Amino acid sequence: MITSINIFSQSSFGFNGYWGLSPNYNTPLYSFESNPSNYSHLKDWGFSFVYGVEFSGKLNSNIYSISLSKTLGSHNLSARFTPGYQKEFLFNTGESIIVEDSTSQSLTADFTYKELFGLGYSYKFSDDLNVGFTFRFFNQNFNQEIVTPVFDDTLYLVRESINEDVNFWKGDLGVNYLLNGNISLTVASVNLLNFGEKASNPDFKDFEIKREIGALIGIGWMPVKPIGLNFIYETSSSFQASLNAYANDFGFGLTIFHDKFQSPYIAGMVPS
Repeated sequence: MITSINIFSQSSFGFNGYWGLSPNYNTPLYSFESNPSNYSHLKDWGFSFVYGVEFSGKLNSNIYSISLSKTLGSHNLSARFTPGYQKEFLFNTGESIIVEDSTSQSLTADFTYKELFGLGYSYKFSDDLNVGFTFRFFNQNFNQEIVTPVFDDTLYLVRESINEDVNFWKGDLGVNYLLNGNISLTVASVNLLNFGEKASNPDFKDFEIKREIGALIGIGWMPVKPIGLNFIYETSSSFQASLNAYANDFGFGLTIFHDKFQSPYIAGMVPS
């Protein structure tokens, strides 16, 4: 038997931490997690490539994301390919089988979650007001070993695997408003639109990606021009707070985060 535990992380959490949406400095591009409205201050084309080394030795597994954005007047279009946005969980189911040499082998379950790509659009009504949306595509693969009895001249047990792929889209809307050059506000949905498949096997339903509808509110403040303070709160009782700064062409930041279930209260820090 597999036991389910409470896990509820921030929907707005990204690899680069939270940089806010100030037009006064260049932030990491196409962070759909904390920027559901696809806000962008690009004037023309934008390209982002994020690469790492800890997933495996294969090149395609080391690419976290490739993003492209284009601004046409008041319109902005973005696309993001994310082969590195995935997580695999392998664990024992709590059951075992006796094989021919009388040894016991545990049965396992392998669950893999992926975000494959995303699309974004936004419209700038004025220099102060931006409205937009993002859509992201997810894949979930559930694979679990089971024991099946086979009746012949004698009764024996066969180890088999059950597998199910579950694909779905999630879409969100957001609004960004700049009170002045130093203060920005963000209001956006979390899991507003969900369409696609759901697990048909009851053993997998508790392990699907959570899709509860919620909202997030963010505020950014630049007390002095090189320094930005940002805070984002989700209705799931999660939040992120960050300090960002820049000097010439060099930028750096530090993000702390908290979610509903983790302990200690500040669950971690993300330097960037």
